[in-house]
Amino acid sequence: PEEVRIADGQTLELTVVAQGTALRYQWRKDGRDIPGANSSTYRKINIQGSDAGTYEVVISNDCGTVTSRRVAVTIISSRDDEPLSGSTWLHVEPMPISTDAMVRFRTDRAEQVTVALYDMAGKQRAVLYSGYTSGGEATLRLSVQTLDLPSGTYSLELRTASGITIRHLVVVVR
Repeated sequence: PEEVRIADGQTLELTVVAQGTALRYQWRKDGRDIPGANSSTYRKINIQGSDAGTYEVVISNDCGTVTSRRVAVTIISSRDDEPLSGSTWLHVEPMPISTDAMVRFRTDRAEQVTVALYDMAGKQRAVLYSGYTSGGEATLRLSVQTLDLPSGTYSLELRTASGITIRHLVVVVR
């Protein structure tokens, strides 16, 4: 897969299938070797926001080396009080939302950022922000009436150019 979406606290399991003899495996996250991750399956129990990133595996034997396609791992959290992905985070209040909500986010570096709202079928309902940030905190307004959102559950997504994706479940009650 190109992307894996998994809830925080769950077990992440990535598997590669390769053919050959005397194969050696080395899993990598964001281009860095993961110590001890050297089998055809990478498994991490109780994943957290810091586990979000891009994963790949380097497979080698005496005939050569090949690197798998990258897989983006996104950690989904329904807890608004927990910052995810190190010092990049997303926060929504109040919850549930009946009229307006304040959406706050922080990035730890200057980069391109998009904050978008999706329904549970994965259809994008609105882009709240798309632009360049200089790093630090920013605040946005999410208006239920302006976006004409019916009651339901939505996913608010923050995506950075450096590959971090954070999602929060948002409940709208009208």
